[in-house]
Amino acid sequence: MTDNKTRTKLERDILTLREPKGQERFPTATNETTTRSYEFKLSYKTKKIITFEMLDYAGGLLRSRENTYAQVKESIAESTALYIFVDGKSFCNDDREERKENVYYDCAMTVTPIIQDFADTHGGNLPPIVFVVTKADLCKRYVSDEEIAAVIKDLFSFAFSEGTYSYICAVSLGDTISDDKYKGRFRPVNIHIPFFIGSYHEYFNRCVVLKSDIEAGNANFLREKASFDSSATKELSKWRIFRDEEYIERCRKQARAAGDALKSNQALLDSTKALFCKFGARLEAESPNFKCFINGIEQSRFEGFNL
Repeated sequence: MTDNKTRTKLERDILTLREPKGQERFPTATNETTTRSYEFKLSYKTKKIITFEMLDYAGGLLRSRENTYAQVKESIAESTALYIFVDGKSFCNDDREERKENVYYDCAMTVTPIIQDFADTHGGNLPPIVFVVTKADLCKRYVSDEEIAAVIKDLFSFAFSEGTYSYICAVSLGDTISDDKYKGRFRPVNIHIPFFIGSYHEYFNRCVVLKSDIEAGNANFLREKASFDSSATKELSKWRIFRDEEYIERCRKQARAAGDALKSNQALLDSTKALFCKFGARLEAESPNFKCFINGIEQSRFEGFNL
C-alpha cells in the first residue's frame, strides 16, 4: 500500500475486526453514490514489482447509473482485470432455485448489461474477470463449490465465452467469524488471491510491453554493433600509412557500447522473466483455492503464461 492515509484506515479496520465485538467490528460499506480508489504496491522481498490502483464502487451506483457512474465506465475501459463481487448471503437459502434467483436479482441483473455494453464497444473482447464470492463461511453451509461455479457460469455466461479468462474465488474473513453472534476469530481465507490474480495479469501486460521494447532496442543495437565493427574492419584493411587509428578506436568504442547495451537489456529481460515465473508459480501453488477458466473451460490448475 503506498497511500499512508489509506494504509492507516485499513490497518485500523483490521485491528477492529480482530476484536470480538459482533456486528460492530465490520467496517461500513462503500457509500451507494461514491467510489473509492486504492493504490497498492506489489513487492518481491525488497524489490518493488509494480504499483497498481483498484477502484471500489457500490452496487447501488451501478443500479442508479448516476453521480460518478461515468467514472466507473471509464475505469472499466482502462482496467487490466474486473472484479465482480457476489454476496455469499445470496446463496444462503435451502432452496436451490431461490439461491440462483437471489444471485440474479442481487448482482447479475445489474452487472450483466454493463459488461455486455463494454463488450459491444470493444469488439466483443473482455479483460480477465474475477468473481469474488464473499462470506464463504456462511454460504458453504448451503451450497457446494460446484454449484457456485455452475450458477455463476449460467448467469454471467459472457465471462465464459471464447477468448475469455475468468476466475471464481470464495473468500471469507474467517471460517468461524460468524459464530457466537459474529464474535468468532478473524482469520482471512483466500482474501489475497483475487489481488494476486489481478496483479499477475497487470504484470504480464507490462512484461509484454517491456519485452517488445527490449527486442526492438536490441535489434537496433545489433545493427549498430555490426555497422561499427564493419567500419573498423574496413579501416583496418587499409595500409597502415592510410589508416585513421582514432576513427578505428571510435568505432570499436561505439561497438562495445552497443554490445554492453545488448547485455544490459538481456539481463533486464532475463530477470523480469524470472520474477514473472515466480509470480506464476505462486498462483499455481494456490490453484486448489480458486477456479480458473479459459474460453469457458475449467482448468485443472492455474498455469502461468509464457513470455
